[in-house]
Amino acid sequence: MLYPSIPFYYRPNILLVPNSIEKSLSFNQEYIQIVETTIDQVIDVFMAQRLPVEPFKIVTKRDSKSGMTGKAGFYLIFNLKNKKVYLGETINLVTRKATYMQGMREATKLSAEESGGDTLSLDKQLRKFTVVKQVQLKIAAIEDLIFVPVVISDTNSQFRYFPTNEKAKIKDIDRFLLEIETMVLKRLITSGLNLYNQKFGGLFEKKNQFGGSPNSGTPSLHMKIGNVAFESVSCAAQSLGVTRKTIRNYINKYASVDYLTEEQWTNWMGEKVLNSQEAEFMEKNPNFRAPYYGKSKKKFNSHSVVCVQLN
Repeated sequence: MLYPSIPFYYRPNILLVPNSIEKSLSFNQEYIQIVETTIDQVIDVFMAQRLPVEPFKIVTKRDSKSGMTGKAGFYLIFNLKNKKVYLGETINLVTRKATYMQGMREATKLSAEESGGDTLSLDKQLRKFTVVKQVQLKIAAIEDLIFVPVVISDTNSQFRYFPTNEKAKIKDIDRFLLEIETMVLKRLITSGLNLYNQKFGGLFEKKNQFGGSPNSGTPSLHMKIGNVAFESVSCAAQSLGVTRKTIRNYINKYASVDYLTEEQWTNWMGEKVLNSQEAEFMEKNPNFRAPYYGKSKKKFNSHSVVCVQLN
């Protein structure tokens, strides 16, 4: 896709300091300000219905000469019908848009073929995208969604970096962008904007309705495993004697394991396990995890819980 000439493109000279995101952020206050300001401007343009729609639709094929290949940065997804917004960051904008398009088309096809069966059979890599889930559940239509790159950066020439290897460079750039995304989302949440963002765990205010950023932390997410509901991912992990990473793998792998909304948790009619009740549940149900992981052979050490980032 050849994007229209609109002021969403900025090329700062980014100084990324290896192994020190905090220091890198302090060096790049101008870049952070540009990201925040540009995102605000694009949202305002969209809300005023002055944003050209067709070039940005998820279903619109990208022009191979668009110059977007290999570019990192921030993007917004808008729902034309309900004005809902999703903010994301990525190391490769072209790949991310293609992943959304593929995931939404698969979700649309899956929804059309389903007849009350398993609604969690999307590829695990695609299921973590909130907006894809909206399409699968027929809450949003792929034709009504647009993908707008708002701040675009060349990882090769613009990130001045002294990496030991390419993998380390990409990881640090991604962490850098993620930290900025978190800053912006914290502000957008308090602005009253209608957001899709539900990235699990985060640095956000506890109990906010949007879920948080990809960093581990609050708010807690309720979840179910079979016919048992757990107050949080940590609670489920300790109740089964596994890590939180394993629990999240269960969500991708098993239809009977999934997150619960606040309403679903409140109205849950079966057994509930609250935080601080993990040891009691594990003692009474030593083989509960067997269908997923195998029988527990020893008591779980709560200090071994691993905190995992989700993008």
